[in-house]
Amino acid sequence: MKKKMNLTPGHLSAGMLNKAVFPGKYIQGERALAELPALVELLGKKGLILASPTSKNKILPAYIGSSQSEWPDIEVFNGECCESEIKRVSAIIKTSHTDVLIGMGGGKTID
Repeated sequence: MKKKMNLTPGHLSAGMLNKAVFPGKYIQGERALAELPALVELLGKKGLILASPTSKNKILPAYIGSSQSEWPDIEVFNGECCESEIKRVSAIIKTSHTDVLIGMGGGKTID
């Protein structure tokens, strides 16, 4: 039997709980990748694709073609969801003023 938690707003404001809602938006479908530049434009001003090496080298080129300027910047995820990688990607997001982050690849990239 699960124990029901009795939480009040004080629990949140006192820093007793951390809350994160993931993902903010989740979009998928047959043409989702082809529509990515337009979707980024709907969601914000500046997009960044955080991609696995395979996604960057084998999947994205088929969609980007000669329209690179219309696409968000692409940053390769270095393979481990560790503190140094989080700091590196966070710095890129901050300096580039990214407000739409697209994760593309396997589980660690999405983490």
